[in-house]
Amino acid sequence: MKILKNLVKASWKELLAKLDKNEIMFVKCGFYIRMVAAVALAAVATICFSVTDASAWPLKADMESPEPRSDINEARFRKRISLAGEWDSSLGRCTLPGTTDENRLGPGNHDRSETGALTRLYPYRGKVLYTRNVFIPDSFSGKRLRLVMERTKPSILFVDGVELGRRNSLCVPHIYDLPEMTPGDHLISVSVDNSEGVLPRELSNSHALSESTQTDWNGIIGDFFIEARDSVCIASVQVYPDIDNMSAKVKVKILSHKDIRAEVEVSASYDSESGRISGKRTGKRREGSVGTGISRTAELCKGENILEYTVDVSDDFRLWSEFHPSVCLFNVRVGTEDCFDQMTVQSGMRDFSVSGTSFTINSFKTFLRGKHDACVFPLTGYPPMDAREWRKIFSIARQYGINHYRFHSWIPPRAAFDAADKEGVYLQIELPLWGEVARKNTELNSYLLEEGRRAVEEYGNHPSFVMMSLGNELHGDTSLMREWVDTLRSLDSRHLYCFGSNNSLGWDGPQEGEDFFVACRVGWGEGYSSQVRTTFAYVDAEKGGILNNTRPGTAGNYASAIAKSPIPVISHENCQFQSYPDFTQIDKYKGVLYPYNLEIFRDRLEKNGMSGQAETFSNASGKFAAECYKADLEYAFRTPGFGGFQMLDLQDYPGQGTALVGLLDAFMDSKGVISPEEFRSFCAPVVLLASFNDYCLTASDDLNACISVAAYEENDFVRPLSWSVRIEEVRSMSSGTVNPEDYLPSEMFKSGFPVLASGRFYAKVAQGQVSKVGDISVPLSSLPDYGMSYTLILHLESGEYSNDYRFWVYPDWRRLEGKANLSWRNDLENKGVMLSDRLDGEMKELLESGKSVLLLPDMKTVEENTAGGLFTPDFWNWTMFRTISENAGKEVSPGTLSVLNDPNHPLFNGFPCRGYSQWQWWSITRNSRPLILDDLQDYVPVVQVIDNVERAHKLGIVSEFSVGKGKLMICMTDLDALAGTPEGDAFLASLVRYLSSEDFHPSYKVTIEELCRILYSDRQEIHMEGVRNETDYSDRKSNSF
Repeated sequence: MKILKNLVKASWKELLAKLDKNEIMFVKCGFYIRMVAAVALAAVATICFSVTDASAWPLKADMESPEPRSDINEARFRKRISLAGEWDSSLGRCTLPGTTDENRLGPGNHDRSETGALTRLYPYRGKVLYTRNVFIPDSFSGKRLRLVMERTKPSILFVDGVELGRRNSLCVPHIYDLPEMTPGDHLISVSVDNSEGVLPRELSNSHALSESTQTDWNGIIGDFFIEARDSVCIASVQVYPDIDNMSAKVKVKILSHKDIRAEVEVSASYDSESGRISGKRTGKRREGSVGTGISRTAELCKGENILEYTVDVSDDFRLWSEFHPSVCLFNVRVGTEDCFDQMTVQSGMRDFSVSGTSFTINSFKTFLRGKHDACVFPLTGYPPMDAREWRKIFSIARQYGINHYRFHSWIPPRAAFDAADKEGVYLQIELPLWGEVARKNTELNSYLLEEGRRAVEEYGNHPSFVMMSLGNELHGDTSLMREWVDTLRSLDSRHLYCFGSNNSLGWDGPQEGEDFFVACRVGWGEGYSSQVRTTFAYVDAEKGGILNNTRPGTAGNYASAIAKSPIPVISHENCQFQSYPDFTQIDKYKGVLYPYNLEIFRDRLEKNGMSGQAETFSNASGKFAAECYKADLEYAFRTPGFGGFQMLDLQDYPGQGTALVGLLDAFMDSKGVISPEEFRSFCAPVVLLASFNDYCLTASDDLNACISVAAYEENDFVRPLSWSVRIEEVRSMSSGTVNPEDYLPSEMFKSGFPVLASGRFYAKVAQGQVSKVGDISVPLSSLPDYGMSYTLILHLESGEYSNDYRFWVYPDWRRLEGKANLSWRNDLENKGVMLSDRLDGEMKELLESGKSVLLLPDMKTVEENTAGGLFTPDFWNWTMFRTISENAGKEVSPGTLSVLNDPNHPLFNGFPCRGYSQWQWWSITRNSRPLILDDLQDYVPVVQVIDNVERAHKLGIVSEFSVGKGKLMICMTDLDALAGTPEGDAFLASLVRYLSSEDFHPSYKVTIEELCRILYSDRQEIHMEGVRNETDYSDRKSNSF
């Protein structure tokens, strides 16, 4: 107590001389004296204290705690010299924090022909020496000094020309202990090296270094300062929550210059800023303590001391989760006769675990609704270093129902963890590796394991940090991976670990020692039975997987796949659906990267006479992609016991061939194709699901569906669920869209819009379960069936949750015409329409004489001038996977994105559609080979197909022309393959009616010679550079189909 009395008796003048302005504020409010009066019993280093006795000194609610911030170790009381500002460099004058790109250093030479990624305007790779004179004040005399760079590349520090050390981490701050420095000016020099080869070469594919999204920048970003610590100071604080006992073990590392007695205080307080930026806050805003503080006397030894304390937390303090991200601040203070230090760390009371094949948060089952993050920051080329910006990013993702982020082969800065803590986002980080793990790579192995150690120590306190992976799509020595995970788990058991994301493309299945399994498939299986996403590259699954190659419906799930795994399974990088770029976003690129790729794609579109369709392409392909997102995500939600998914992506990925696979652009701005509210209907803690076999029906069928609920809130789902079948559109074969009131019974309009049927269930679904709540069966025979087609919407609703499903109902043409098989060929010929499979002299004579002709080309004769038949949007990026498929000897994807048509064209009078691909187009597009029409600059096909940005062909499935006095339709569909399906019969009936009606009067004039060149001439394709991918798809496993 003598130490404390001496501190209390110190004169105000002497005391204030030792404090900076932040400390003065605390002194004025009486904090310093309260802290002094709080010291209690002594503690010996390395002994664990559990304070439960009534004599423990309580932390006062009115005692202020330092505001949390993203700078190093949260030590606000320490004196710091900011190093931000002007610096000299070997490339020229610059501003730090910043990068050479931002400072426009270097020659500024860049390639304007790059289509595979954004282009750095001022690229530089190499060593840069940054120098500056720094004044060291008298108050720093006798202090422990250190220089901190929050994030940089491999660095060397020199002070007054003397090298002090080297650091090479890509994920944690570079911290250098400085020698005692005399007051006055000192020359600080930092060499930063982003040269190729300065780090193990295997890291270059990772998103910590890759040029695909961010940049392999040179510079220093984030906090940058020199800090003075007393000779007795806190080195680190680690918090280990125990929610069963509502306590936390606090492990404190203290450095001391000698054997000395110190007073130590540990307390916990509520962070009043926790809770989400947007939307409803789930916890009350409050300040003050959340439990019982501890004050002890510790006998410190010279050097490093480890003290452990157990802090009790109030039972009413809410556990941290996505629903109430209650952040707790753990404050540690240490004082001796002449030294004082304080550190505040951000943590939370939570337990993230597994139960069978499910994840749990605080014993409640959770479903990870995740997105992939590839370090896409197009203005700076590096991630934000402030928590406010990350909170905006996570807030946008949360609006779309996201509760989970996977950082693909990189680890974000502290600001991301701070923000995720407060936004309630579960984070998976990854070591910077994409490739092989082998014992022979000793330099790489040492680096990665050390990087993993650094990461768990630096970020381990954050409640949002729940999972860690060794890298992306690794292969090689599984036993070595297991050793790494065992080492990391022994260092920090607060997180779950896996050997990698999608290792060996999932063929080897889960491995012993993994807590969870991230993959696109779970080992081997017949057909698609082992797959856990619905879409693939053609090289990796037959015809691109479930969504493209099986008839659309919603009855399937991944139950057979996860039955092969004893641990939770997460779908790896699902939803890789390309959409066409919105070229208006080019104006947003005002930073270090420029989208020459988008400009090149825009120019290609103009060259082929389609520049006026750019906005339509973007909107149509985007809307179809959104439909595919829904189908893919619901496949996962229908699977009981499934762990979750990690979408690639909610936002565009502007690298690796330019993969525009997002519903948001690279800036996280909406493309306008789906609202957050619509997206949350199938991506939320609760999803209302309808399971049925087919989207396309006839009026003779019943609409049958099983209704279920995926319930992942913290309580059982017990509430009413209503359903209705609404009539969205009615079409007549003769006149197209009609007024429903002219055809439907008046009793259908009681709700203002026509309702065919409705009902209600009382749902009871246990927390964390996917359970059936009822069946519906609606006879469609009550719909007028005299050549009418309908679009129906099955609407489900329960409180704040709802979901919609669209069905297409067509006339039962076989019943109406009394035929078991429809003969569309005979019907056409009987109505005077001629059919042919080639353009020859006979066809020329027929057209010149004024006949109507339907040309169904023999595909063998025109194949080189067509694209293949594909329903789903092309996977990821056509250029990259074309190269991979060719190298592996596999089929190349057709590479298209969506159909495009005018729904009001009379061809579609009996075939309801919305201008872009929906499920009724499945059989048509897959049985078609769109014709390349680049030579017809100002022509728009009746049924157009949007090509990928690299080829940018004008493609048509159905085209019509005026040829001489005649009328010609070219249809690139195998019409016989459509017969027998509801949508196929409807399309054929519409086609026959249109060709034989007065509506068929094409206005675009061409000659037979022009058409022959389009159909039969050799075509010169543009040259496209292949895009490298680290993953090998050519092994025997990928050749299993």
